[in-house]
Amino acid sequence: MKSVLFVFSLFFISTVYANVNGTALQNFNPTTNGLDFVTVQSSKTLSPNHFNLGVFFDYATNSLPFFKAPGIPNTQKFSEPNDKLLSGTFNLGYGIMENWEVGLSLPMVLSQSIDNSTQLGSYDKKGLTEFRLNTKYHALQYDKLGLAFVGSVNFDRINNNPFVGSNPGPTWNLEAVTDYQIQPNLLWAFNVGYRLHKDGDTIIDTGVEPQGNQLIYSSALAYHHAPWDTHFIFELFGSDFVKNRALPTDRKRNNLEAIVAAKKVLWQNIATYAGVGSGLYNGFASPDVRLFVGMNWLIGPMGSHQAAPQVVMEPVVETITEEIPSETIVLSSINFYTKKSIMTPASRASMAGPLNQLRQNKDSIRLIIVEGHADNTGTEAFNQTLSEKRAKSVREVLLSELGLENNQVQARGYGETRPIASNNTEEGRKKNRRVELKIYRTK
Repeated sequence: MKSVLFVFSLFFISTVYANVNGTALQNFNPTTNGLDFVTVQSSKTLSPNHFNLGVFFDYATNSLPFFKAPGIPNTQKFSEPNDKLLSGTFNLGYGIMENWEVGLSLPMVLSQSIDNSTQLGSYDKKGLTEFRLNTKYHALQYDKLGLAFVGSVNFDRINNNPFVGSNPGPTWNLEAVTDYQIQPNLLWAFNVGYRLHKDGDTIIDTGVEPQGNQLIYSSALAYHHAPWDTHFIFELFGSDFVKNRALPTDRKRNNLEAIVAAKKVLWQNIATYAGVGSGLYNGFASPDVRLFVGMNWLIGPMGSHQAAPQVVMEPVVETITEEIPSETIVLSSINFYTKKSIMTPASRASMAGPLNQLRQNKDSIRLIIVEGHADNTGTEAFNQTLSEKRAKSVREVLLSELGLENNQVQARGYGETRPIASNNTEEGRKKNRRVELKIYRTK
């Protein structure tokens, strides 16, 4: 398994995100917003007044350091693990305003099984290992490229942890995040950051010095498989201690770990996760095997764990024609979140029928005009721009799923000028946030 993950890592080694932000023995840290990936952040933030509640359970073997001693062989073997650790993480995220969120993470040890406790470092007791506060600001979105900054602080709750020393202060983290929407169903993320430790005093008789500051890095790739409505995620994350300090264990100072996972949105606001991972070498706190499951529950007016398609704002040739279309498909079940060009997960799933209908006679398609419409929430100028983005969002799906040429699919926005229901009710406004497909075929 390690060799397979190492092959994947060669592709991602230059694109890594800083998610190793826990204690010196905590590498698996699910995000508090629950968006896009498992432990790796994308540039997106929670919408204003939205909460995310997350819970993850993580089982790891041979993740604890083995302290070397004369005449005592290292008994940590991949096939015969002598330490097993079950951890849990409880998360809370909140969107304060557009592009700004905060979060709280509570990781804890639920159980540990150790065969050779005299040579292994271990947690002194079960329970909370630390608590972390974080904040993220989405600074820029340029076409498919997003940029954000994350700041966080950790408060260590482990007693007598020699890797940070006795009575350590908080650890501060600053990270830069970027992501890129390669295709409507393929998202990539990258980040790098720095951890500033406030080490405590060296604990005597351990032979270990507090390890100091770290560089942190990682990357992720998420692919949405539409027929199953499932996201397949690959992540690679690591860290490096900046200074060379006493470390009489079997562990390397740096860490590199990979995980693969499946993410399934069961309902509009609940996403479930399952995955497996492994350290790519015997790095700091790297496990031989990691198994995890989890769930994120997004609570808000119109929450969604569906990754938002980042629309390419290409100029569209507005071909004016009085020709009557061969057929018109009204995507009445295609709904968007208020003031956004993001389709709900149910809406994306409902496109399967129209897509299959178009595939049956795809070769006769000469032109598809995608017409976007908005309700009257906001200014006319805002709604005009929004309807154009919504049309282009659907256009990207058609191009990706049908394999048509760019000039075969055009997008137009009509703003709030063509309502089909009253804008005085939420139900009416929902109907007005729609997309219509005008199909022109060869005769």
